[in-house]
Amino acid sequence: SWVLIYLQVEYDMKSFLNNNNNNRSLRKKRRLSLSNSEILRSSILTNVHRSTDFLQIFSLAARLLDLCSLDIEYSQYSKHILAASSILLYKSNWPVQQITGLTDDDLSMCQQWMKPFYEVLSESLSNSSNRSSSVPIDEIYSIQIHNISMDLFVNVYEKRSEFVSSIMNNRPFRDLLNHFSWSSTLLKQQQNDEEEQQQQQINDVIIIV
Repeated sequence: SWVLIYLQVEYDMKSFLNNNNNNRSLRKKRRLSLSNSEILRSSILTNVHRSTDFLQIFSLAARLLDLCSLDIEYSQYSKHILAASSILLYKSNWPVQQITGLTDDDLSMCQQWMKPFYEVLSESLSNSSNRSSSVPIDEIYSIQIHNISMDLFVNVYEKRSEFVSSIMNNRPFRDLLNHFSWSSTLLKQQQNDEEEQQQQQINDVIIIV
């Protein structure tokens, strides 16, 4: 999971910097140079998973990506772009360029696309961070609760008009048929028409028999 990797990198960057600040003599002798590859090679994943901040951000970002994955346009973005965008929506001051190497320009389109999903989940009353007491806290990162629904997905498309921008008109899948982009009235009418057609077919079969 890119979300897991990025949160791990953030944790280890803070640890390196704290250790560096606590050892001024070492800092005078050698300037620390941090890179994601160096951090990942020395990482012990279980260190970060006891952090309250990690548990909260990981569960929120995972749930957001879970809802986003219902949309056909989800596949137009790279996984690391999606992960970074989801974290950044919940941590506005997150040092994204230091941790991921990505710039605001790299993430801007994905963030605009993801914003309606974020808003719908923020308004949702369900709490994805609840966990079973039988699950050890240092293993909760491996448990993802799938508590999203198609109702939430429909709400995303009802809210999407609030986030319309010129950049969104350039998204690759804008011309593909997506029934959830229709108004709820048209969607309900189409469902009723399909049910009537099915019933008519059943009646025709009964008459023939």
